Amino acid sequence: AYRSARIAPLRYAARDARAFARLAADPEVCGFARDDIRLLADDRASRRDLVRGLSRWLPERSAGADLALVYFAGHGVVERVGGREEGYLIPHDADPDDIAGGAVAM
Repeated sequence: AYRSARIAPLRYAARDARAFARLAADPEVCGFARDDIRLLADDRASRRDLVRGLSRWLPERSAGADLALVYFAGHGVVERVGGREEGYLIPHDADPDDIAGGAVAM
């Protein structure tokens, strides 16, 4: 779910993320420990929470690991920044008029 009505809703993104988290924890599929899985869906997927998760939580939890897995079910966009194109993940609270300032650069 997106805060702005100008960003098209995605009917199954949160459901897909929850299903993926279950598969990641399933010992017969991926076998990640439940404490090593963080699910951010709908209003919990704010820019602040995404950035905090990717810049703090993930590096701390994956220190020394052979594999870290990030799954994102949501909109993305490519914007021209300066002379190059930059990809962004669109969080719940993104402002469609300020993608560079409110989205998460890939």
